Amino acid sequence: MSFASPLSTLAFLVALAVPAGAVEVADLARPADGLLDRTGRVPHESIAEFRKIAEHIRRETGGEIAAVVIDSLGGKETSAFAREMSESWRLGGDDARGVLILVALQDRQVELTLGRGLDDPERRARAAEIVRDTLAPRLKTGDVGEALVAAARESATRIFYAVEVVEPKAGDAEEKPADRPPESAPSPPGTMVPSGRSFEWVPYAIGVAVLLLGLSIYGAVRSEKS
Repeated sequence: MSFASPLSTLAFLVALAVPAGAVEVADLARPADGLLDRTGRVPHESIAEFRKIAEHIRRETGGEIAAVVIDSLGGKETSAFAREMSESWRLGGDDARGVLILVALQDRQVELTLGRGLDDPERRARAAEIVRDTLAPRLKTGDVGEALVAAARESATRIFYAVEVVEPKAGDAEEKPADRPPESAPSPPGTMVPSGRSFEWVPYAIGVAVLLLGLSIYGAVRSEKS
């Protein structure tokens, strides 16, 4: 699928005019950690995040996701090249539960290929949506790293059905303890610590004492008047 935008025909023609050698699948060694960048356009932070998601997918589902970013396919058809690469790398193991994202920047082409173990109508539709709604818009703006990371996250939940990878928020690195009342100082040894209901009778006793005192005073006053 092309992610070209109608910004400038001249820019597109200049990109096509750049000589590019024909790349072969055999020239692209399978990356041990999921992402192969032959262009230097993917930031280190994005590579690290993509690898974390790839490991999460492998651990949760046994599947694999990989991404390849190159300059040009030299005229080769993107979909066929991505399929050949996925099968050559045996992505997803014997069950072929793999996803390959191929981006050719100068060709302005992107492909998300499903291995045989994931290739069904529902997942194909979701893969097309990820390319259209997640990869293509970000690649148009030149944010290659964010495009790959976002697509990997979408693939984890929508294709592999893995538990969602939660992105930590700033300031949440350490969980704050729940608010709780301050603890009382420990009592000396041998001290009797009353239970919470031990002194509930005190207000009533005080009330009764005040009432008796008032009656006593009232009686004394009446005696003097008599």
